[in-house]
Amino acid sequence: MITGTRPIYLHIDGQQAPGPDRAELEAENARLRDEIARLREGEEPADLHEPVTAGGHLLWMLNHSTAAVRLDLANGLMQAMRHSNDCLESHHEGRLQHDAARLTRAESILHHATQEARRLAVVSDGTGRGVALTMEFVLTRGAEGRM
Repeated sequence: MITGTRPIYLHIDGQQAPGPDRAELEAENARLRDEIARLREGEEPADLHEPVTAGGHLLWMLNHSTAAVRLDLANGLMQAMRHSNDCLESHHEGRLQHDAARLTRAESILHHATQEARRLAVVSDGTGRGVALTMEFVLTRGAEGRM
């Protein structure tokens, strides 16, 4: 029969040792509950098959995943951050905008050249018409005939 507030722990070798008293156990329990509440603060429950659309969903998934899944996700986030930083340092967005502008100009030139070839095919005769039709075919790569 235990009469005190401290439980007695029995070791494998038969020795007895006093354990923490009830107040210490309750204080530790309260501390652990507070820590769990702190870690879960901001969670937004989400189904595992749904896309993660908010930080709270990510927190919920992390807190309900295995250590291996959390580590994989953390490694993926680190890799994404490195990639993002590399893009920023190499001015990736600026290059994409520059290339998009060049593509727009090239498409405009191609469109005008195709229109001119079509116009020449209508107003020319003989060899000139053949050259204009060939130019139009090359510029469009025969796209109209394949559609």
